[in-house]
Amino acid sequence: MLLTYHPRIDCNYGRYLLINNSKFSRVHDGTGSVLMWYLGLLNIAYKLNLTLINFDWIVGHTSDENNIEREKYWLFDHWHIPYSAYQSCPNNSLIKKNFFSYDLISNQTLEQHYKGKQPFEINSHLKKKFSQFLIKLPIKNAGFTFYSNRTLTISSSLMELGIVMEIRWWLQHRKLYQYPHGVWAGSSISSINQPIDDFSSFHSNHLSSSSSCSNIDFEKSFLIGVHIRQGDVIKRNRKGEIIFGILQRYISISAYPPLLTFLIESLPKEIRMKYFLTIYSEGHPNDFNSLLIQLKNTFPESHCRISLVLNGRTSETFNRLLRDDILIYAHSTFSLASGIFNSRQLKIGPFHNRQRVHGMRNFIGLKLNENHTKFYLTNEKKSLIQQRISYVWKEKQKQQHSFLPLWLNNYSKNYSEQFMFI
Repeated sequence: MLLTYHPRIDCNYGRYLLINNSKFSRVHDGTGSVLMWYLGLLNIAYKLNLTLINFDWIVGHTSDENNIEREKYWLFDHWHIPYSAYQSCPNNSLIKKNFFSYDLISNQTLEQHYKGKQPFEINSHLKKKFSQFLIKLPIKNAGFTFYSNRTLTISSSLMELGIVMEIRWWLQHRKLYQYPHGVWAGSSISSINQPIDDFSSFHSNHLSSSSSCSNIDFEKSFLIGVHIRQGDVIKRNRKGEIIFGILQRYISISAYPPLLTFLIESLPKEIRMKYFLTIYSEGHPNDFNSLLIQLKNTFPESHCRISLVLNGRTSETFNRLLRDDILIYAHSTFSLASGIFNSRQLKIGPFHNRQRVHGMRNFIGLKLNENHTKFYLTNEKKSLIQQRISYVWKEKQKQQHSFLPLWLNNYSKNYSEQFMFI
């Protein structure tokens, strides 16, 4: 569907989805929420065979980067028509004369009551009204505009949209691939990384380590990413005490060392010394001292296998999240959304925004205690995680020898439900 988008404006036979882009007529707060909302729009366009009219969809961190800089990561230009091109069509063109108005809001757009492996369906009321509109078109195959005045939260079913978006990223990755630089989402990122020893600044005898680290080859490493929300959900005083916070979104740093320790200890023997851990967050490196110290005490080699990515650009951070083999995500739609573009990646974290990412593959949900200071790792969850670590590593190894996307099987109907977000 979206793979056969209209590359140019067709004023008489094109079929377009146009929304009211004013601030309070759509989702406008939270980068992850707006991203998932935008992908929900693409999902509607995919289901109805429409081409989306372009607009500036990102809201967060607008001072960090402009659209041109973001676009090299997102590549959404390949999916829609610029609004200026739509405006260029005369008022008597068919796409402006044939106008279908319908507000795309959650309770009247998709049937969202499914469980298990069934994708969301277009709401029967919308389906009926849209079918009647198509029947009444004065010219067969005439172009038209589907206009939504209010476009609030709608679902992005990975069971349908996911494979389309992932194929798009796959093709871009292979088209631009150049050794020794791995390319993801259209932007080159070096596959060779010189780690910074984040422990070298600690003035503690038991943390002494060598001053230099060897290069890490990401192509041959097992990449673990951790998204830890800090500055946007809590505020601390000078003593480090929390004085304000959106506590339902907050997870204490103390929750991560036991989980990371289990993950690293669960790595197969052949990659036990090939992992590389990246922590994505906001703040100052000192905020993570307790986490780094605990890991260093348990894994002496970790001073050269951990990287802090703090206060990074939105698009580049997301691009890096996509590349990780395991992602421990936060109470955050932003990090959770990586599942739309990388179904091979193992996602581990709290249950969050179920309807937005219905059908996510390679997902294992963990419960938190009441204060969000500990993940509950049951024996069942431990067993599932260990199984999936081996699976992800084997798939990564096989993929290096094939230009065929091996992960297509992730979208099969008989995919194991214990590894699905449903």
